[in-house]
Amino acid sequence: NWPLSDPANFLLPEPLHHWYQKFWDHDVQWCKNALGTQELDFCYSVLHPIVSMHHFKDGITTLKQVTG
Repeated sequence: NWPLSDPANFLLPEPLHHWYQKFWDHDVQWCKNALGTQELDFCYSVLHPIVSMHHFKDGITTLKQVTG
């Protein structure tokens, strides 16, 4: 029983925003340049769908809006 283990207590909006920005603006853009958009989309499209998670059957490079 950990009273302070609730993610809402330590995952505050500010750090989540910075981690999201780093992932989308840096890591994904780097992967697009390194692999190419077709290869990156293929990698996401062949992942097995998981219950309660979104499956990107067409890949991620054509997404217009990404929210955390």
